[in-house]
Amino acid sequence: MGTKKDIFGKVLYCSMGKEDKPKDLPKGEDGLSFDYKRFLEITKTGNYSFDAYVELLSREMQIYDGVDPYEKDALKSITDKADSFLKRHAGISYDDFLRQSNPEIFTENDFGKLPEGKNLRRRLFEHRARLYLSSLEDFEQRGHDVSKLLPEIQQSTIPYLKKEKDEPTFREIMKVLQRDKRDT
Repeated sequence: MGTKKDIFGKVLYCSMGKEDKPKDLPKGEDGLSFDYKRFLEITKTGNYSFDAYVELLSREMQIYDGVDPYEKDALKSITDKADSFLKRHAGISYDDFLRQSNPEIFTENDFGKLPEGKNLRRRLFEHRARLYLSSLEDFEQRGHDVSKLLPEIQQSTIPYLKKEKDEPTFREIMKVLQRDKRDT
């Protein structure tokens, strides 16, 4: 069968036919195993802008978690938001950002726990980058100031995603955003 388990326990689309799709896949909210209310409780800081971002991040995590992995372009809406944010703030596409980041060489945080050469580090990076960036896009679209939020995120931890202040995915996002400011 052409499937692989990704590091988040979902089955990813890998050139499968319709006959390979399980009949009993959970739909949307039914398939969520993560306690998002608990996530919000332990992540809240009392800082309005950071908490607003975390709520948006939680929403994106729920959308990601509820995606049908057999559906073509299942993550398109999240990826499009990440792409829009990067184009506006750094002048590059999401795909270009992924190419230039080279997450396969990361060894800190959760990346070091993954084996080299199996593309798992890239998939972890893509997962986190999509969530961070699409939530930043939503945050900005709601009228909040991203430039004030970024340092707050950088100095904070976010359970399950940003376990250290210098988390590699967010560090790469900051690097590309700061490079754009230097170029202007």
